[in-house]
Amino acid sequence: MENQNTVSREVITSDMVSIGGYELLEKQNEGSKSNEVMKHRELFDEYKARRQNTNELVLMARMKNGLDVESIESRFSQLKECDCEFLVRYLDLVKENDALWVVIPVVIN
Repeated sequence: MENQNTVSREVITSDMVSIGGYELLEKQNEGSKSNEVMKHRELFDEYKARRQNTNELVLMARMKNGLDVESIESRFSQLKECDCEFLVRYLDLVKENDALWVVIPVVIN
């Protein structure tokens, strides 16, 4: 039986966009909830993605202009080391074409 955090290669189409070793699968929750719940959308766009070397499903958040990208980059190694059940676990940071992407695990309810 396949792990819940992986997706079979047959599901992925060949026209997906690759960003730093990840394939973007689909944009997440565009306009599906109230404005109050979705305020974080002002800061970043979320995409479900697949890590190409492990087939693991992840969530990639592209930081929008206006955020302190340098501060995020400089603190990323500390954030990645945090291991607390109350904080989001950071897996990776990808900088490509002047965009900063933060990679976090997909939470499956």
